[in-house]
Amino acid sequence: MDLKKALDNMAFFSSKEYKVIQYIMDNPNQFLDMTIRDLSKMTGVSISTIVRVTKKLGTEGYYDFKIEFFKQRKQQNKINYSMEEASITRRDTPYQVIQKITAIEMRISDEVKNEMDLKQIERIVEYILKAEKITLYGSGVNRHLNELFSYSLLRAGKNSYVPSTWDDRFLRMRLSNERDVAIILSHRGNNAKYYRLMQELHQKNIPIILLTGSKESKMATLATEMIYINPGHRFEDMANVIFTTSVSYVYDVLFAYIFNQQYDDIVDNT
Repeated sequence: MDLKKALDNMAFFSSKEYKVIQYIMDNPNQFLDMTIRDLSKMTGVSISTIVRVTKKLGTEGYYDFKIEFFKQRKQQNKINYSMEEASITRRDTPYQVIQKITAIEMRISDEVKNEMDLKQIERIVEYILKAEKITLYGSGVNRHLNELFSYSLLRAGKNSYVPSTWDDRFLRMRLSNERDVAIILSHRGNNAKYYRLMQELHQKNIPIILLTGSKESKMATLATEMIYINPGHRFEDMANVIFTTSVSYVYDVLFAYIFNQQYDDIVDNT
């Protein structure tokens, strides 16, 4: 159940159903105190329409929907720290540092989760499962994050490789074919060498999965699938923690879904 995503998917809801969702999003506190008759009166739609909305959002009915909505609101309030509140300062005690890092990681994971398109995750995992070879491209810390994911893929029985030099990256790209998959991790999506590499991958009809902090980058225009990663901004606001948490969360979700789809094969071979 994700009301924000529901608002972006108007085709799935009638105008009256959409009106109910919009009212709840605009008045979350008032909604929690409302009966279904109250909500019907405030929105001018029938009770049956409201029930239909709650079921489309994956719950059993109005009462069940309110319980789930309350849980989400409660969780969001716990992790809704501002960057200023979560910044590390020289005055922080060890306990405060631990609390702030926990809050940052919870908030970032929640943000990435809300950005995710479940259908897209299914498509990406299908690409990975069908691929003969998976090459993960990234430089610096991105290469190290890719190596962790590559290890998980290897444990799942997938042939994956992380090239460590530019010569090796372009060699792997030229040896690839359309039965392979390329995964590229880039902070801002504006690296000229990776853009050139992606152009050649694109010409060879090789699926490209791009993880980046810029949805409007040149690299994003060449990606078969693009997943947004929070790049962080200021070092003192734990930008490195924000970025690595975002990437790790996405890779963990992808691996977990691969594990789910290949459960018997993976368990039998471990």
